[in-house]
Amino acid sequence: MNEREELVPELEASLGSGNAYRVREICRRDPTLMRDFRVRIWSLLLLGRTASGSDSQSQEDEFVPNVPCREFQVLLNDVPRTRAKMFGKDDKAKDAMQYYLHKFCTRHNIEYKQGLNEVVAPFVWMFPPTDSQKYNRLGYDLFEAFVIRFIERFY
Repeated sequence: MNEREELVPELEASLGSGNAYRVREICRRDPTLMRDFRVRIWSLLLLGRTASGSDSQSQEDEFVPNVPCREFQVLLNDVPRTRAKMFGKDDKAKDAMQYYLHKFCTRHNIEYKQGLNEVVAPFVWMFPPTDSQKYNRLGYDLFEAFVIRFIERFY
């Protein structure tokens, strides 16, 4: 058995027990594991829990985007230009980006700042909207936790 095959059960157990320190240690030993367990790893490290299948389901959201956040016009101008090669003309992805950014700025009572659109893009890409699901709650939760934990002072 190679090292990767030995690490997979160990990573599974560490994710199951919520041992973030051990998960980091295992991922440092074999970074290729992150590709296969990305959502579960990010969920544990950013949210303090591993994601289940129901976490990504769209749930009734208390946020109603009827009041524009400060600098809303800048947000509206930035979203269509965000990672054009990645999203192309995918209106659902752009709607999800706009929704995540609007919700984040409104909930945290901050004004939108340029560059935040580039931060949200990977979360929309990892959790794309579908025909039955306009927004992905887990994608938003991870985006929010990432900004608060790592770049809060910028925004």
